[in-house]
Amino acid sequence: MRVIGPHPQHCEIELDPVEAYRRRRLLDAMLRAGLPKMQHGIYRGTFAEFARMDEARMLMIARRMNQEDHTMGEATLQLDHLNMPARDPEGLARWYAQTFGLQATAHVVRGPGVLIAFQRGEPVNRAPEFHIGLRVSSLTALNEWARKFGAQVTTGAEFTTLRTLDPDGNCIEIYCKTEA
Repeated sequence: MRVIGPHPQHCEIELDPVEAYRRRRLLDAMLRAGLPKMQHGIYRGTFAEFARMDEARMLMIARRMNQEDHTMGEATLQLDHLNMPARDPEGLARWYAQTFGLQATAHVVRGPGVLIAFQRGEPVNRAPEFHIGLRVSSLTALNEWARKFGAQVTTGAEFTTLRTLDPDGNCIEIYCKTEA
């Protein structure tokens, strides 16, 4: 990809043939899956406009891909995604994908019931009040994560938890129901 134009707030983006081919293959796969169409060609706009368009398209795709995983029976409201500041959004998305077996596309990471979009900014760093909670099915699974992170498991009346930090210092809580 090549950015054309002298001013950083107004430019054109031109794709090299390899990138255009890769995007075309992605478009074909999206069309087969009934997902929204990706735009092709040269467009004029600011970096912020491109970022907003790209984020909106990625969130729409992720929502459609995860639609079946988000059902909660009779619930009328459910958490759909989390948008978090990160120093390196794409790098942090890759870390979450590699660590938790999720899929990363640019600055967005997704999996069954999980959709986190990272935006450039300073991390919140408000642990333990602000944290990402990931539920596992059993104490055995929780203990496996505890070994992986070298974290201590804490047993409470309702939940058994462990807490660790991602590379930006965001708190991640992995938990399961406390077994009777």
